[in-house]
Amino acid sequence: MLDICVVGFGAIGTIYAYALERAGRARVTAVCRSLGCVVHVRVEGAGLGITSDCLGRAEAWKPYRVVASVDDAADRDYRFVVCSFKCLPDVQDTPSLIRPLLSKTSAFVLVQNGIGIERTLREEAPGNATIISGCAWVDATVVDGGTRVHQTGDERLTIGVHPSPNGNAGAETGARESLELLAELLRSGGCNPEVTNNIDAARWRKVLWNASFSTLCTLTRGSCADMMSAEVLSDMLPVIRGVMAEVISVARKAGVTPTELPDEAAEPIVKNAIHDYSDVHLKSGDNGNGRVPSTFKPSMLVDLEAGRPIEVEPIIGGVIRRARELSVETPRLDLVYAALKVIQQNILKARKVR
Repeated sequence: MLDICVVGFGAIGTIYAYALERAGRARVTAVCRSLGCVVHVRVEGAGLGITSDCLGRAEAWKPYRVVASVDDAADRDYRFVVCSFKCLPDVQDTPSLIRPLLSKTSAFVLVQNGIGIERTLREEAPGNATIISGCAWVDATVVDGGTRVHQTGDERLTIGVHPSPNGNAGAETGARESLELLAELLRSGGCNPEVTNNIDAARWRKVLWNASFSTLCTLTRGSCADMMSAEVLSDMLPVIRGVMAEVISVARKAGVTPTELPDEAAEPIVKNAIHDYSDVHLKSGDNGNGRVPSTFKPSMLVDLEAGRPIEVEPIIGGVIRRARELSVETPRLDLVYAALKVIQQNILKARKVR
């Protein structure tokens, strides 16, 4: 039986921990930390309900073991340490948050948003450690007061290995074996892992949406439907496309090819957003079919409304830093980043006062 540690037991962490145990070959130690985590007492006591279009329904499910801190989890070695907590380096970076576990595994899995999130971990993890990234395309939410995780629609986890800087052949072989094992476990558990040879390109594709829709919703305090409403659609679309174009320009200079991330990659995202969130069809009577636009709010906005720190650094800061390194001009992203930094500082100040 493989021991796997999942740090960060919110909705995403719960879904993938459940899938890993469902595979029948792993037992999960869940580190429930507090904010953003399913209630510790609930998981340890009565168990969690899971309602998932991907994984089905489960009642009173508990992982093999639940602990309250990484110190408590560091009593054994793990095949994988999965980081599914929010990436907030301006609050506490990943290595310092999981420090007791750095020597307890040879394979870390980062199921987090952002660009360059592996850099600090690479600096402090053992030299031969495998760092796997996962880009999660899944709608999962903690509901009913923390007693249930609800997942709707499709689920896809794009996973790949960040190359070892020393190019050690043995390390690369071990990394490939770890990646294939993780994919096999997830697939057996009912998920849809998609293995890629270029996880950096996958991260740039994921950040296209986060750097535009997620940040602009946060700045406007509006849902995706608010941004796509008929009254503002013609004003918002050029802004959204402009932000995405800057992200693609940085990615291109960073070595991501047009095959991996086409210049036209923004258009399908925009069209899907108009379909899912806009009331234009309903107002015009054009093939509305009685559809009500979704009122979905990105997690960054949800965190802001709850007074929690937002992922400004991995999502926007990571792009900005790469742009500076590569001498790429990003005026729209600069504006978004500066504005979100003010919001973040106010959140952090308010939390200190409490």
